[in-house]
Amino acid sequence: MLLIYCLIFISGTVFSSFAVCHGWRFANSYSFSSRSFCEKCHVTLKNIHLIPILGFLIQGGRCFFCHSKISAVSFAIEFLGGCYFLCLFVLTADTANFIFISLLSLWSLILALQDFYSLTVSNFLLWFGGSLFLLEPSSEFRNFWGDLNLIFFFIITLSIFTYFNFLGLGDVIYLGFLFLILGFYTTLYIIMIGSSCAVIYQLVTNRRKIAFIPFLSFGLFLLLLWQKTFTC
Repeated sequence: MLLIYCLIFISGTVFSSFAVCHGWRFANSYSFSSRSFCEKCHVTLKNIHLIPILGFLIQGGRCFFCHSKISAVSFAIEFLGGCYFLCLFVLTADTANFIFISLLSLWSLILALQDFYSLTVSNFLLWFGGSLFLLEPSSEFRNFWGDLNLIFFFIITLSIFTYFNFLGLGDVIYLGFLFLILGFYTTLYIIMIGSSCAVIYQLVTNRRKIAFIPFLSFGLFLLLLWQKTFTC
């Protein structure tokens, strides 16, 4: 069992590392098929430098080639991602449900990092990924009809916020998918958590414009763990 836990943790770090790389390359318009390289000197990294968590530690937090400081964002997300996926695995009895939640979390994490680095997201990933999740048996899509009026009201309200540039269109579409995938009340809790964290962050940093999907994704991760903890 310990071996399985280790494999899940390692898989979580790999998925998280991929999400960070994808988000950064999307923001900087780099090809997703090329080898990883240093953001400063652009020298192709060695295989040992690509190992999640260990690569950062082996290099001492600095590029092996140019010695420029490596952002700790990747290291932190890789470690927390590994812990998160491991916790999900331990708390989720059904394997199919674990796979569904893991893929939903990975989709949200990639979108969050795209938004974090560029204040925009990939339309293809947003629409294609969200549509695929609606087809999953674990999705609440088939059971949302009773809350259709509430969902419609909230989507219209959020769309008004985009008119005044309080929200981006990608934020509204992302939330729309969450409403259909997870249900109305679950998504409402995610909005409450994400909005509270975003307000605190904006007050502390005094930034006029911030990425919102990272905070919504944090709300999603926190709520999923909370639900699994008290329903297992």
